[in-house]
Formats: sequence, structure tokens, C-alpha cells
Amino acid sequence: MIFFDGAQGSLQQIVCTLDSFSSWSGLHMNRSKTELFVAGMSQMEATDLCNLGFSLGSLPVRYLGLPLMHRKLRICDYRPLIDQLKSRFTSWSSRALTFAGRKQLLSSVIFGTVNFWFSTFILPKGCIRTIESLCSRFLWNGNITTRAAAKISWSQVCLPKSEGGLGLRELASWNKTLCLKLLWLLHTESESLWASWTKKHRLKHLSLWSIDEQKQSSWIWQSILKLRPLAERFIKCEVGNGQLASFWYDSWNHLGPLIKFFGVDGPRHIGIAINAKICEACTDTGWILRPARSPQAEELHILLCSIPLPSLSDRTDIYYWEVDDLETSNEAPWLQTVPLSHLDCSSGLAPP
Repeated sequence: MIFFDGAQGSLQQIVCTLDSFSSWSGLHMNRSKTELFVAGMSQMEATDLCNLGFSLGSLPVRYLGLPLMHRKLRICDYRPLIDQLKSRFTSWSSRALTFAGRKQLLSSVIFGTVNFWFSTFILPKGCIRTIESLCSRFLWNGNITTRAAAKISWSQVCLPKSEGGLGLRELASWNKTLCLKLLWLLHTESESLWASWTKKHRLKHLSLWSIDEQKQSSWIWQSILKLRPLAERFIKCEVGNGQLASFWYDSWNHLGPLIKFFGVDGPRHIGIAINAKICEACTDTGWILRPARSPQAEELHILLCSIPLPSLSDRTDIYYWEVDDLETSNEAPWLQTVPLSHLDCSSGLAPP
């Protein structure tokens, strides 16, 4: 994707640069697969740019097969995914596949195909129901043209084998699980370009947990923020020097996020700013807190007296993913697979 200011001279220079690259490398731009997207131009100005050999594309833009947009996905937006799945099912229907063979294709090929979309969007419920209907028809009938003569419900099919199911993934829960990784990336020092851009332009040094989702214009960003109540049950913080962790919003002690323990009046009663880091709540000699005037404040004072002062530490704060008392640090968060058995779903899930 190449961006320019819309001037014809700029586009000419881009074409010359790409031609020079072609002469050196032998790699040529395929103009039949290259589209030009313009905004704020008249039809005549757009036509002049297209005279350089480009076809004029229309929004929304698709990148790597996914639609790039800020609004909620419509049927026409996720139709390519449904058509791709139907094409695969149709190609398999003519084969004499056993029940076990059809189940294996579902768990490997089909679920592998939807993972790319599931890792990017919280897909609409209608889309997920359509995919599950196609999977059910193929599993029980061997084709998708007739209504499935299901022996048991799809929710039972998705139960773990130890509970009488086939171990297939329940798609709605799996969709949420994969998107939880996006929230995890915002707590790690990864090289994710998306995470770096989001921290700079959306969070702007604020805590992820303090953002008001109702004031966000992007539907994708809103859908990610709606996963915070689920994510905060697993994302914990081990305090080092206290320069990264939020005093009020992060779960860095057994009381959980202090903003929930004290309520919205907590910062006023304790005397610590709402956006303060943990290191800002203490010095080398002790914690900077107002005298305890409530049972909650007294409990916090007792807690803080039992832990080392962050300002004396020379290591950074560490975020980790904790499930059923098993931890996965931010250095290698996906090496460990443990069941999220306390999720409100019918199947066991792994960390995103």
C-alpha cells in the first residue's frame, strides 16, 4: 500500500521509482491487480490520474482478503468468507468421505480458514450462525445443499470429548478468544505495528481500562474494548519499578483493580490521581497515601505495608496471562496451553 498526496506529479514519480526497481530486480508491478483509491477529488481529476495506467478502485478497501473499514461488518462484507467456505464444502461433497473424515476436515481446514477472520474481527452473530449451519450440514449429510439431519445439537458437538462431544470449537467463544490477543499485545513490548500505533494514537498514555468505548468512532476498536471485562480476569501485573503499571486500573495485587475495589471516589479519598502509575504513589521512603478513613482504605494500607517499595526496584513491571493459577509471562505468552474452564461457554479454550 503506497500513500501519496493526490498530485499527478507525485504519482508519476512513484511509477518511475517502481520502474527503476523493476529494472534492477526483474520484479514488475501487475497493473491489472493494482487499484487507485482517491478521496476529495473531482471525477475529472481522478480520471487524469487513471490515465497513467491504473484502474480506479472503490471503497471499502480489501487488504489480504479482509475489508478495511471502521463500521460494523455487513452481509456483503463477510460474504467472501462464506463463499470461500461454500466452495470448499462443495468440492468435498462429491467425495466418499467417512464421518470421521468430514470431522477432520472441519477441525483442520475449515477452522483454519476462519481463524484469519476471527483474529481480526468480532464477526456478527448472523455470520457465525451461517458458518455453524454449513459445518453442521456437512458433518451430518456430507453436503451443504440439504438440511442437516443432526443427531445432536451443535452445542453438544462442540463439547470436549471427555464430556461426550467431538471437541470441535464453539465459534463464538473461539472468535472472542482469538481477539483477546489484541488486548494482550497492548500489554507487551512486542514488535506489533498495530499495537505501537494504537498505543500512540488511541491510548495516548492513558490506561486501556479507562477508555470510554461509547466515545470511540471505530466499530472494530469498540468491539475490542468490549472484551475488557473478560480480559481483565486473566491479565495480571507483577510490579517491578512501577513505571508501567497503573495504580488504579491494573490488577497488581490480590484486591484486583483498585478502581473497582474503591469505586469512582477512590482517587479522591486516597489522594492518588486516577491516571497515576504505581511509582507515582510512593517514594524511596514510603507510600504517599492519605490516612485511612474507611475499611477499604485500611485494607489497602495493610497490603502496601507488606510489599516492597516499587521505587527501589531496578526491574520493569511484567504483565502475564494467568488462568487457573497458571501463568504465562509476556516474554512467551503463547507457549503454554491451558483450559479457560471458567469462561461462559460450552467448550474448553486455550489462551489467545
